Amino acid sequence: MPVTSTESLVTFKHAAWRALEDLRLRGADFSGRNIQHLRTGMTAVYQVYSSTLPDDVPAKVPQTGHTLRTSMEAIFTTLGDRLTAMQHGMWPRVDNTAYLAEYQKPMGQDLGEDVEVATKKYLHVYPDGTLFGWGGNVRLPDARTSFEGQDWRIGINAMPASMNAVLAAILPIMDAQDCIQHIKFTPPGLTGKPDALIIYMKKGADYATVRDGVLGAMDDDGINLQPCFNLLWNELIDGVAEAAEPPRGGYSFGAYRSVIAFLYYFVTLKRYGRVYEDVFELFLDNTYGNFGIPLGNPHEQRSALGDWLHGNNLRLYAQLMSVFVDGDPAHAGNYQLPTI
Repeated sequence: MPVTSTESLVTFKHAAWRALEDLRLRGADFSGRNIQHLRTGMTAVYQVYSSTLPDDVPAKVPQTGHTLRTSMEAIFTTLGDRLTAMQHGMWPRVDNTAYLAEYQKPMGQDLGEDVEVATKKYLHVYPDGTLFGWGGNVRLPDARTSFEGQDWRIGINAMPASMNAVLAAILPIMDAQDCIQHIKFTPPGLTGKPDALIIYMKKGADYATVRDGVLGAMDDDGINLQPCFNLLWNELIDGVAEAAEPPRGGYSFGAYRSVIAFLYYFVTLKRYGRVYEDVFELFLDNTYGNFGIPLGNPHEQRSALGDWLHGNNLRLYAQLMSVFVDGDPAHAGNYQLPTI
């Protein structure tokens, strides 16, 4: 049965508190003096968000060897000449034709370095007419510019062997709906997270059409989904979920919610010397609300409250996110949040 974001928030809060307490009891220094320990704590919370599975759902297994090459050949056949970029380094544009030829090589021949890397990195696919720039910067076609400012996502938890079938089903929906900005997917050599394919879009009057089209496309005997999703997303059916985009400065949906959960734990520990589970679970809701994550719908996103209400936490958030993403607080300016 699909799990709502409200239901999975209960699981997230308990598991996040448990993970941080385990680290603290094993000697982690969350006082702020050890930056690496702070990063370890936030990473542990993010792993709770991204990797928690129901007890009866086995983990996905990445493809390797001949099976992986055959799947990648099928995927690049499906992609054709669509604009594709790899989320790696400077986000290079992928030469689909050249990559396809590489994956068609006999198993005894090694793949090119970037072609091998592409089996385990996110690949982003853009609508026809998109202009590509250095570093993954793109300009959408004119028909889609009125929808710029993506604020919503639909995720699909495809099993590795079904990724090509899922991709083939979703690309026509992207072509038909101008509110969709682009999609990204994990090749079958990468299976670490449930959000194996994400549709990025502007949520508006066309949303029901997109959502229903996706759900209909996934109702196919040839498609196999892992029947769960990341915590805090709102599941629509088993293996398909929806969520908001984080605010500017939020980095990613899961990172935003994970770093804020750690922030509350960190502040409470410094103030009282101990964080009790019931207190963490109760008052994290308040902290989420201050950062624009609504009570009862943690998959949605509103604006964070202004500096005059919780300015210290806003500044601490930016420093912590900088530590989580970049390894030190020096880049906090990149994670300043818009507020009301």
